[in-house]
Amino acid sequence: MVGAINANNFGQWRNSFQVLIAGSNGYVNSSLIAPKTCQKSFPNAGGIQVWNPSNPNNLNSKWMSVGSGNSPSLNLVTGTSGASSNGTSFSNNNIDWLLFNVNGTNCGNALSVSSTNTSPQIATFETVGTAGKVNLGCWVRSWSDFMVTCSNNGRVWTASVCSSDGYTSLYWSPNGVASGCQWVGLYYHVPANPNAPS
Repeated sequence: MVGAINANNFGQWRNSFQVLIAGSNGYVNSSLIAPKTCQKSFPNAGGIQVWNPSNPNNLNSKWMSVGSGNSPSLNLVTGTSGASSNGTSFSNNNIDWLLFNVNGTNCGNALSVSSTNTSPQIATFETVGTAGKVNLGCWVRSWSDFMVTCSNNGRVWTASVCSSDGYTSLYWSPNGVASGCQWVGLYYHVPANPNAPS
């Protein structure tokens, strides 16, 4: 399905070279479809595990999790292999690929970042259309390892962890990784992905 978030002109990376997609055109109704029911059994709902080659602070046992509050921040939680039993379940829609929290207090809210600030920031899960926010669309980039890519308006937002808070939160930016921080990969498990790093 082609949507406003994934109808863009960027492709995969070959070493340090980004491959563009020639003739990439996509037009679709920009209306958003949020999950009608919030439950762990929402179709394709699963956990998202984080991974970094140097595994700072035992990072590779962590999963994405949504905190509490009206604008819950995205954080990390220790999980179990192949499941998100200690984390949050997520699913995207089939139009714009927006990533939704599908269980917990703020079920049905979408992954959101500042509409004006592109410096590394902790994302929140908020109602689609919240003033001052834009939503990130996320999809599985490669079905060989279930690695997730997130973007907005044709720009990939990279997830990272930082030493300043003990590598306990995810920071997002379209401008790469900030000083003192390290890139992390995001891997989708639904309900288990044996090909993801362990």
